[in-house]
Amino acid sequence: MVEQQLTNKRVSVACAQCRAKHMRRGGLTRASLAELRARKKAVAKPLDGRGTTADLEGTYLGAESACSAESTSPSHNSSSLVPAMLSTEASFQATVVAGQERDVFVDVYFKCFHRYHPCVLPASRLQQYFNDPSFHQQLLPTMAVVRLIGSIYARSSHSEVLLEEAESAIAKELEGTPRSPFLAQALLLYSVSTYWSHDDAKSRRYMDLALDTALQIGMNYRSFAIDNAPDDTVLQECFRRTWWQIYIIDAAYASIKRSATFRAADVMSDVDLPCDEDDYDCGIIPEPSTLAEFDCREFEENDKVYSSFAYLIGIIRALTHASNVGTWQSDRSPTPETVSAIDAVVDGWLLLLPESKQIMDSSDEIDELLYFATMWIHA
Repeated sequence: MVEQQLTNKRVSVACAQCRAKHMRRGGLTRASLAELRARKKAVAKPLDGRGTTADLEGTYLGAESACSAESTSPSHNSSSLVPAMLSTEASFQATVVAGQERDVFVDVYFKCFHRYHPCVLPASRLQQYFNDPSFHQQLLPTMAVVRLIGSIYARSSHSEVLLEEAESAIAKELEGTPRSPFLAQALLLYSVSTYWSHDDAKSRRYMDLALDTALQIGMNYRSFAIDNAPDDTVLQECFRRTWWQIYIIDAAYASIKRSATFRAADVMSDVDLPCDEDDYDCGIIPEPSTLAEFDCREFEENDKVYSSFAYLIGIIRALTHASNVGTWQSDRSPTPETVSAIDAVVDGWLLLLPESKQIMDSSDEIDELLYFATMWIHA
């Protein structure tokens, strides 16, 4: 299995130079990169004679992916779906409200980007809430950033206009009080898109704004989701996922910079863990698992299987704790004692990972969150 191949080749914490190179290619081994590229080449098809679907690629902070946008790319018989002019907020709103189900940029976002950062409401619920007058204004920043990211994947000429729309929607919502959890979500997603536009300083600024917004309204507490969406389990799940995505991305930025700590690591949080992706997409949300349950999973009698999202959170939390209590040398390399502690954390996580959790399933679909978790321990 792919996972077994990776775990058998795992190396202890690398030196600074090797770690930097490893993170720049996404923490992937040469074998896994070759496998992924082979899969991309196999599914690539001509796109109107001007390229292949492999041109629409995305990243989860370095993990390569292919996005088949044959039915959603603006260059593939979808010109009627793309608005001719998006220079005003009025035209932006009219376009989305009138034809959200067929909005090419939203389609591309969910096809190419959502599975790496699955915190936005599922597509059908996003439309439902955006059309609800009580949520419409709150969701404007999220919707604007979603369309911006979709346009970037689609290599659209509208990206610059949508960038202005996104920044305008975010700025307007930042001026309001109280702030919305959807604003934290929009700030997070915009930070990710800005980071991969090679503007690290701007990306960090929006990441800090996302974290500040989440802390200001209390998203780091378990009670937040229930108190703010008492009768909607999908919305509760969305809020939980947004908080954990903020935590994960903040940690990823720190790892890429080879920093031993990050802001969100120092925040007290008892937010419940996300459910499986299929449950979230279908809107059937089970009773959420708690952090306490996950941390004591080795003592469970029923061998409960948690979501891949939960296992990703688990390895990042565990490695962060081991790094924070360990000692580091002046060149940012860990001491032998810290290396041993980190190795113990990785071994424990792998031993408690159920056999049913495989990076690639029987239909050759990659579990992106579990893949990212595995990438993390090999980085």
